[in-house]
Amino acid sequence: MQVYDYLSLSIDTTSVAIVIFTLITMAVLLSLSPQTANSQFLPSPSSANQAGNTVEHKGSHKAPSPSEGNTIDPSSLHPQSNTTSPGCINYNPSTRKITVSCSSPVRLTDIDNKLHDISILAKQSANGVWFLNANLVIAKGATLHIDSTDTKWLKISSKLTRGAGIAKKAPAYIVDVHGSLKIDSVKITSWDPTTNYYAITNGSRTGSGVFIFGSPRPSIVVENNTTGTTDITNSEIAYLGYEQGKHKGGSGLSYYYGGDGSNIRNNDIHHVVLWTIYFWRRSHDY
Repeated sequence: MQVYDYLSLSIDTTSVAIVIFTLITMAVLLSLSPQTANSQFLPSPSSANQAGNTVEHKGSHKAPSPSEGNTIDPSSLHPQSNTTSPGCINYNPSTRKITVSCSSPVRLTDIDNKLHDISILAKQSANGVWFLNANLVIAKGATLHIDSTDTKWLKISSKLTRGAGIAKKAPAYIVDVHGSLKIDSVKITSWDPTTNYYAITNGSRTGSGVFIFGSPRPSIVVENNTTGTTDITNSEIAYLGYEQGKHKGGSGLSYYYGGDGSNIRNNDIHHVVLWTIYFWRRSHDY
């Protein structure tokens, strides 16, 4: 009986100690503020900001969706030129003619930054593929650079855009040079948007005076009143011009007694109809 009483007393004493320890622990936990108790489970402000910035960075470079086509807004790729006055780049919708009259050199990016109209000039890829759907005139005293700075391939539409209020135009678009044109390390061709391929129905002629008329294709024309040279170097020029018949135009690339002193070297010029060069004096490095 004495042993039993001793064991009972020991068990009761242990139970009381456990209860007291539990009460003390609960009191300590309750004395902690919610902010202190939860702080160990929250990220630090610096780590939270870093995570937020990472998400924002990824979202700011969203790839174009298929519904947006392959046209990329060039304003996100190239800043506005600080050397070109917007007033020296103009567009006439009645003739679908872009005119460059800037005193400082201009590139396709400058034209696009001014017009912001993909129905006229569209940048189709970030690596510099452009689609021109208009005439392009370089005025006297002006200079246009088409080079690897912002261009890999310039495709010129072989299909004229017609509509209400648009004056009668030439059969095909032209790059008309009265000033100076510098083409280097690029590709320039016609492009048929209906077939998504080069315009290839250029026509032909034989020595017996038989002409097979071609469908209109764009051309590059250096006029006889140019104020500078039209240099073409390290480039591919192709699928321009078309057969129009005897004593007719249609030359894909022509220097018509203009551009004296121009450099034409190290190029691949092919599938260009009747490309002609008439100089008062021979061009350099031709």
